[in-house]
Amino acid sequence: MATAQAQPVQAVQMTPQPAFAQAQVLPQSAVVAQPVAGGQQQTVVVIQGGPSPQAQQHQSCSTVVFILGFFIPVVFWGGTCLICQRDKTPCGRSLNIASIIFAVILTLTITFAVAWPFIVIGSFF
Repeated sequence: MATAQAQPVQAVQMTPQPAFAQAQVLPQSAVVAQPVAGGQQQTVVVIQGGPSPQAQQHQSCSTVVFILGFFIPVVFWGGTCLICQRDKTPCGRSLNIASIIFAVILTLTITFAVAWPFIVIGSFF
């Protein structure tokens, strides 16, 4: 098994800029591949940052459920289905939790609003 040697990183001298200075385009250093000794193969692992496409779609669905729930309150219960998804962003998870809370509040409010006249009338008899 071959061992890889780490190349030292060159320090970049930063000069302080005044707060009112205009933005400048700085040249970027080119990444140059180093030859591998002895004809050995080299594996490059690329780690991409950011959420996966599934997580982005989940966040979009969570946003749609949250906004549409204000117009059609039953839709808030869709947050209970979306909370079980594996791939989720913190924003999507928060929107799902908020949707579930609104769903419970609205359901209890509607239940008490419908039951209130029966409770009041029943107390007279």
